[in-house]
Amino acid sequence: MPQSARLIHNHGDVISTFVGWDSLLLSALAEGAAGVMAGTANVVPAELVAVYDAVSTGNLGQAREAWARVYPLIDAIMAQPFIPAVKAGLAAVGFPVGKPREPVAGLDPAAAARIAELAAGLQLVSAF
Repeated sequence: MPQSARLIHNHGDVISTFVGWDSLLLSALAEGAAGVMAGTANVVPAELVAVYDAVSTGNLGQAREAWARVYPLIDAIMAQPFIPAVKAGLAAVGFPVGKPREPVAGLDPAAAARIAELAAGLQLVSAF
C-alpha cells in the first residue's frame, strides 16, 4: 500500500494505479486507486462492486458498511492458500469448480468450513 500511495499521489495525473491485494480494496479505492485486481471478485463480485460504486460516488460511509459486510469472508479467503481458498469460496456461493490440480493441495477442511460458514451468513447482493 505504501508504494501504491506514492504512485497515486506522485503520478496519478499520468497513470492509473490498480492494487492487487484483495484485503486492501476499500483503503486503496479511498486513497484514489483506479481499481483493484481481486481474485475474490470471482466469489462475491456484486459485493465488491458495491464498495467500488460507493467510493466512486463519494459515499465513504456506505462503502465502509458494504466492506464491513464482506470483509470477514475476504479475510478468511486471504488467510489461506489462495487458489484452494477461492475454489472453496466459489463452492460456498453455489459454483462448485472442483479441487485444485496437483501439485496445489486442497484446502484444510476446517478452513473450507469457515469460508462456507461466512459465505452462508453473507446476504449476497443480487447481480441482477
